[in-house]
Amino acid sequence: MLLTEELRRVPFVKLIIPFIAGILIQINFFVSFPFFMETATILLLILTIINLIKPISSSFKFRYIFGIATYCLLFLLGVNQVDWAGNATNELDILNKKEGVIIANVIEDPQEKDKSYKAVLDVIAIKSKDQWIAADGNTVVYFEKDSSAKKIKLGDQLLFEPNFTDIKSNNNPGEFDYKKYMAFRLISKQTYLKSNNWKLIKNKQGNELVVFTSGFRDKLLSIFRANGLSGNEFAVASALILGYKDKIDENILKAYSASGAMHVLSVSGMHVGIIYVVLNYLLSFFNKIKMGGFLKALILLATLWFYTLLSGLSPCILRAAIMLSFVVVGESLKRKPSIYNTLSVSAFILLLINPYFIMDIGFQLSYLAVLGIVMFQQRFYKLLEVKNWFLDKIWSLISVSLAAQLATTPVTLYYFHQFPNYFLLTNVVVVPFATIVMYMAILLFFISYIDPLASFLGEYLSYSVKLLNGGVMYIEQLPYSIVPNISVSGYQVLILYSSMIFFTVFFIFKKNKFIHLGLMSIILVLGIQIYRNYYSTMQKKFFVYNIKGISAFNFIDGSDNILFSDIPQDNIQQKVNFHIKNNWLTLGLENEKIIDLKKLNTKFLFSNLLTTDNVRLFYKNEFIQFYKTKIVIIRDEQFANNLPNQKLKVDYVILSNNVRMPLHKIMEMYQFKKIIIDSSNSNRTKNKFIDECANMNINFYSVPDNGAFQVDI
Repeated sequence: MLLTEELRRVPFVKLIIPFIAGILIQINFFVSFPFFMETATILLLILTIINLIKPISSSFKFRYIFGIATYCLLFLLGVNQVDWAGNATNELDILNKKEGVIIANVIEDPQEKDKSYKAVLDVIAIKSKDQWIAADGNTVVYFEKDSSAKKIKLGDQLLFEPNFTDIKSNNNPGEFDYKKYMAFRLISKQTYLKSNNWKLIKNKQGNELVVFTSGFRDKLLSIFRANGLSGNEFAVASALILGYKDKIDENILKAYSASGAMHVLSVSGMHVGIIYVVLNYLLSFFNKIKMGGFLKALILLATLWFYTLLSGLSPCILRAAIMLSFVVVGESLKRKPSIYNTLSVSAFILLLINPYFIMDIGFQLSYLAVLGIVMFQQRFYKLLEVKNWFLDKIWSLISVSLAAQLATTPVTLYYFHQFPNYFLLTNVVVVPFATIVMYMAILLFFISYIDPLASFLGEYLSYSVKLLNGGVMYIEQLPYSIVPNISVSGYQVLILYSSMIFFTVFFIFKKNKFIHLGLMSIILVLGIQIYRNYYSTMQKKFFVYNIKGISAFNFIDGSDNILFSDIPQDNIQQKVNFHIKNNWLTLGLENEKIIDLKKLNTKFLFSNLLTTDNVRLFYKNEFIQFYKTKIVIIRDEQFANNLPNQKLKVDYVILSNNVRMPLHKIMEMYQFKKIIIDSSNSNRTKNKFIDECANMNINFYSVPDNGAFQVDI
């Protein structure tokens, strides 16, 4: 079978590619060419109309014109989708220029934080100078923690005074970009409201179906509580069945992630599939009734989409709901659509709704996992013939796990930097057990009104979830459960997927050139890794990280990695993992030496020998020399005042720890190239230093405002 003939059977696959290309190019490069786009769109529409009157494809000479025009139109549609979505986030920019009050609806369930309650609101109107102005746009609001804020529910309508700021990221290299993440959710503004700056106007406003499903989910959660589920058992059951993750303990999350079972806690295609299988079986009697197939399809579709709303409308569950909707409709019409076409259409619909879904990790993993299962599962399964029924089912499950893992591994390595070695054990043991837990939970919902029976089942459900958690934690604690600290670049990920495509095409069509291309791709990936390893041995870098309230200075000499910081010891691992670790992995660093700034003092005359083991890094008092680069850290005013009256030549002066020292005095003591204001300073102190630098025409860098300072030595 020719490759071109196979592609003709899946036309939507060919159509989704230029659409996604337009989205990705506009997201990453944001090309601005409105006149060209308008002109090209008009020309393409004219060409389409002409083709409808007299098909261009009827002429052999011009048979490719319509196809190229269609691809161009889809590409431009992808670009336009990003522009339109971006305009939605810009509508709230006017709020910073308005004085008055705002009316907004709560559109997501509030989350409890350490010092506040966080909610996403949809702004619907602004009142300025006795005039109401219609507005549209979502924003994140943090409410001061009190009894009133605790009662805020999804659907509540609030009145408050506008004081919006742009959402910011720390801009540390490799760190999770919160600003970009929120922008992909079409949110760019945030605000903090004290207790007296807002009030509740109405309950249960906004989308009635969303409000209803949220209330219904709360009732289902109360069924869990009423029947004995609490603690980690309640948290995992709530996440597993309903997508409610607010109560999950960090240790539980870590165990599920390290064992390769994180997809169990994320409501996805597996969960929707289970709902579909159970309901399809229960409604099988409709097949014997006239018009029964139509009624069955309606019930299935309504239930699937209600569950999708119930579990939070994440991209992966939306994908599953759309796909299964096509399956349901196809079965009712006695047709079986191509899975590749179904995947392509579902992706197209989701990206029309929000093109930034393409950047969502869940979206990417969901589609890759399904593609992997469709493309590879049967090929793995046929490698081994198992005659025993039970062992055959286990082998079938293993082949599914292998296919999904193969397709998702490059992306998971890129995002999570680890590989779960026991993923087969996890999927063979944990996934079936999680499925049983889901069945038990669904049954509990149906019999919850029968108190004795519900209490009995609730007790067994709680015990089952406890066993599930215990199994996951046991696998996570096995020796060598994960391969940590893996770093692959975006280019390597793309090349790895290219090699998968080449090898797959080779095995299907037996064309030798594709295996050559696949091998060349693998060699290229290895070559990039060798270059990265070589580059890491030559690097000499200096970083000042942006961690709120913290001083953190990083010196990297080849593979030697030294971090000076005043991060509290009880929180140091969490802070390092979140803010810094990904940068180290990107630079090829596996081990670090962390030195507590609070413990260093003047009694160590040769602190570098005692603490860093690097002869090219000298530290004494508040002075650091790294190769020829000289740095002074001013953290203590008393220390600075006791220095001799001799002007010292340095490269950088770091102002830290809210030190109270006028810049003119610093200039009398040091001759420097640049002042660095680090993130341990308060906003007030930082702004004071910035004003002084501007007035005195001093070259400076503000870490809290601009992100991490970094320089190659």
